[in-house]
Amino acid sequence: MTRLIAIAVLALVATATNSRAQSACPSVSVSCVGTNKWCDPPFFFLATVSNTDPKQKISFEWTVANGQIVSGQGTSVIKVVGNLVNKTLTASVKLIGLVPECTGLVASVSLVDWGRMAPPPVVVEEFGNVSADEVKWRLDSFAIHLRNQPGAMGYIVTDGKWSKAKRAIEYLVTKGLSAERLRYVPGNKKKLLVIKLYLVPAGAVPPKS
Repeated sequence: MTRLIAIAVLALVATATNSRAQSACPSVSVSCVGTNKWCDPPFFFLATVSNTDPKQKISFEWTVANGQIVSGQGTSVIKVVGNLVNKTLTASVKLIGLVPECTGLVASVSLVDWGRMAPPPVVVEEFGNVSADEVKWRLDSFAIHLRNQPGAMGYIVTDGKWSKAKRAIEYLVTKGLSAERLRYVPGNKKKLLVIKLYLVPAGAVPPKS
């Protein structure tokens, strides 16, 4: 069951470009293949070439982002190891040995394990220069979200000058949150005041001002 879930969340996106596309030039595509047709690690990438002269000798120049080629460089199939956690693994191939008018023929495929990718930060509350009572109930809402996601961080990001940021963090601590889970990111103090309260899941890239 674990294997099936992992496969279900694996997304494939393939692209192919040819800067000098000619009808006489071959076409190439890249796919991820594996045992029993599942694309499981270690990953095997296959370059498929069509519309080519059988007498023409073609080799394959592979590059991989966020992974390492274990074997197969120069051939149509490579074996790759890599960790997809919070990353996109991309395999690209360039055909070598084509006639000059067909140079620049490249194809790639990217793998994204959405099941392991950290979701992006979420703005839970956004407000400006409001009353103290409204600030309080917005902070109460923020605290509830953070308590419901114990692994998440809370970020207070502001544009404009907000003198209540320190007191806001202190208030959140009284709501049962650890100060270590809270961050304040001040922005341009000359801008109109805007306060955003972010819920940042574990592993996500924190917001900037």
